[in-house]
Amino acid sequence: MTNFKIILAYNGTAYHGWQRQNNALAVQQVLEEAILSLTGQTVTVNGCSRTDAGVHARRFCASFLIESTITCRGIVFGLNSKLPDDISVLECEKVPLDFHARYMCSGKEYEYIIHNSEIKKSFL
Repeated sequence: MTNFKIILAYNGTAYHGWQRQNNALAVQQVLEEAILSLTGQTVTVNGCSRTDAGVHARRFCASFLIESTITCRGIVFGLNSKLPDDISVLECEKVPLDFHARYMCSGKEYEYIIHNSEIKKSFL
């Protein structure tokens, strides 16, 4: 078994948060389906935390265990070829088997941007 830690970035507009749900599309589900497509293995991806619907992430840590000889480079480029344009794998590293993205998280930083103008801004 190999334990991979990945760093993701995603635009959460199309998703109902990080955590897989029965009634809505979530980032975790899309990532797990991409891993299945890439490796042929069903995995559970553990995220460092949950996010609300529509929330974006610049550096979101996740981890998953898999039986494979795939390299970190293979994970990054392989998953990015399978994921939609609004989710990206930025980094990957092999970590000890007891690493868990949620339990090893040492901090979080939130940025709230409020657009308060009469004129719409395309990027906001």
